[in-house]
Amino acid sequence: NQYLQQLIDETYGEILYSPNSDELVGYVFVYRSGRNKGFMFNLWVNPKYRNHGLGTMLAKDAVMNLNAVDLTVDKNNYTAIRIYKNLGFEISGNGNTPNEYYMKKRGN
Repeated sequence: NQYLQQLIDETYGEILYSPNSDELVGYVFVYRSGRNKGFMFNLWVNPKYRNHGLGTMLAKDAVMNLNAVDLTVDKNNYTAIRIYKNLGFEISGNGNTPNEYYMKKRGN
């Protein structure tokens, strides 16, 4: 499938595993679509590892290292919205569904 290959070729990310248990801890992915800057489309932290700053770390890495400048987030995910606002994102409107916000990094 050409779409899947394009997604693989143009997606950058980080995946965290626990060194002790080889358990998936979290991940973040940014779709850059041939551009220098991209769309953060997936950030997840295993519930077992939440509340230790890993989501903030992954989001910060997506911005600083993977050049994420926009994203969508569930309107009820207050923790993620707070993290993104602290990293300079602001709500610019609705996302792809009525339950999402579209957020863009200030200055981009």
